[in-house]
Amino acid sequence: MDLSIPDQVRQVRGWCTGQGHSVAVEYIEPGASATDDRRPVFQQMISEA
Repeated sequence: MDLSIPDQVRQVRGWCTGQGHSVAVEYIEPGASATDDRRPVFQQMISEA
């Protein structure tokens, strides 16, 4: 099932809340293919991990 970015954010935030976690940072890259690991926001996330 494909979900819009806002739907994905809503679902993951709901899951985190239900598990007692909080979201520290969101890395969102609209229009970028999830199969391309060269995308800038993905690289930023990896460098901050």
